[in-house]
Amino acid sequence: MFKRIVKMFILCALKRLNHFWNGYLASHWQSYSSAYFTDWLYRYAGHCGDGCRVNGKITVSDPRLLTIGNNVHIGNNCYFRSQGGIIIGDHSHLSRNIIIYSESHSYEGDRLPYDSTTRKKPVIIERNVWIGMNVKIRPGITIGEGAIIGLGAVVTRNVEPFEIVGASAPVHIRKRDQDAYNVLEKKTAYGAENGLPWNPGATVSKRGIGDGSNVVFVCSTGRSGSQSIAKNLNRHSQITARHEPYFNLIRLSTEFAHGLKSAEVVKNELLGLYQHASTIPSDKPVYFESDQKLSNLVPLIHELFPQAKFLWLIRNGCDVVASTYARGWFGDITSSGKNAIYSEFRLAANLADPRIDDSEWNAMSGFERNCWYWGFWNSEIYKNFSHIDNSKTFVLRLEDFEQELPTLFKWLGVENQSVKSETHNRATSYRPHAFDTWSDLEIASFRRWCAPLMEKFYPDKVAFMPPKAR
Repeated sequence: MFKRIVKMFILCALKRLNHFWNGYLASHWQSYSSAYFTDWLYRYAGHCGDGCRVNGKITVSDPRLLTIGNNVHIGNNCYFRSQGGIIIGDHSHLSRNIIIYSESHSYEGDRLPYDSTTRKKPVIIERNVWIGMNVKIRPGITIGEGAIIGLGAVVTRNVEPFEIVGASAPVHIRKRDQDAYNVLEKKTAYGAENGLPWNPGATVSKRGIGDGSNVVFVCSTGRSGSQSIAKNLNRHSQITARHEPYFNLIRLSTEFAHGLKSAEVVKNELLGLYQHASTIPSDKPVYFESDQKLSNLVPLIHELFPQAKFLWLIRNGCDVVASTYARGWFGDITSSGKNAIYSEFRLAANLADPRIDDSEWNAMSGFERNCWYWGFWNSEIYKNFSHIDNSKTFVLRLEDFEQELPTLFKWLGVENQSVKSETHNRATSYRPHAFDTWSDLEIASFRRWCAPLMEKFYPDKVAFMPPKAR
C-alpha cells in the first residue's frame, strides 16, 4: 500500500513537472531563444533590415554572407549554409526547419567521394516570398517575388515570380493573382508575425536602391583611403557613408572578372543585394558606398541603377604597392578560417587579363603581381567611367581630398560643411615596402604595369626616373 502511494505521488509530481516544463518554462524559453537569436542576427548578419524576427533557434555558417531585408520572419530550427551568399528579400516569411545551402562539395576533385574544395552558388529569395515548413533549397536557386513554396518541398530549380509550388520535387500548382498582389503591394499592405498587419511607423531606416538617385559608388584598388573617405564623409549631416558593407561582393566581383559568371547572373545577384532586400539607410538624403570590389561591376550597376553616381578614388601607385605588397597581397601564404574568402577570391591575372597567360602569371614575383593589380584595376575603372556621362562621375586623388571637398560636395548636391579629415585603417602591424628601398628590378616592374596611369595622375613622382638615374 505504501509503495502504491509513493508511486502515485511520484507520477503526479512528474505530470505536474511536465506540465510546468511544457507550459510556463517552454514558453519562456521560446521567448528567450527568439530574443537571443534575433539579437544575434542583428549583430552578426552582413545586413539585417528593420522589423526582422527569428522565432527560435537558427544556425548560419557564416552570417557575414547573409543579407536580410525589412520585416523578414524566420522560424525555429532553420539551417543556412551561407558561404555562397544568401539573400532574403523584404517581407519574406520562412517557416520552421528550413535548410538552405549555397555551397556544395566538389565531387570532381582529387579525392573520393569529394575533396576539400567547394562550389559556391548564391541563393536569392526575392520580396514577399512565403516558404513553408521543412523546405530544402539547393545552391544557386532564385525564388521569384511573391512566390509560395509549399510544405516539405525540395527546391531544385528556380521558382518564377508569383508561382506556387509544392511536393518533394517542386510541382507547379498555379500562379498568384497578380492583380490582387499588385494592389496590396501598392498599398504596402505587408504581413508581420503570424500575418498581422505590418506597421513600420517611423522605425524603418532602410530602403531599396530604386533607380540609384542620390546613391554614390566609390571605386578604388584598396589601400587607397576608401575606408577613410567613408568614415570622414559619414560625419556630414546629409551623407550616410559605408565602407565595404557587402561581404558577398568579394566573391561576386572576382567570379565576374574571371568569367565564371555571366553579366545577367551577376545583375540578378546585385538586384538581390540592392533592391529586393532593403539595406540602404534612408535617414539621410545621400548614400555613399566605397568598396574596391565595385570597380569591375560599374557597367552592370549603371545599367541597373542609371541615376547612380560613381567616384574614382585613386592613390599614388608607389604608396599602394608599398602597402599591398607588405600586407601580403598575392603572396604565397593563404588566409584560413573566416578570412579564407580573401585568398580564395583574390584576383588572378591569368583569368582576368587577356594579356597574361598561366606561365607568365606563375613566374611573376609577389611584388610584380601587386604592380599589375594597381595598373589593371585602375585601368578597368578608367575604361568603365568612359562610358558614363561626365555629370555622374568624379575622379579624386586621395592626396587632394581636403582641398577637393567643396567641389565634391557640390557634385553630391549637399551643403559645404566642415568635415574633419582623419586617416583610418593605417598600417600598424606591418611596415610598408617603401619606394626608396625598391630594387631596380622592382622599379622596372612598377614602370611596366603602372606607367600609363601614373604619368596621367602623378607625373612628378620619382618612380618614373630610370633606375640608373636614382
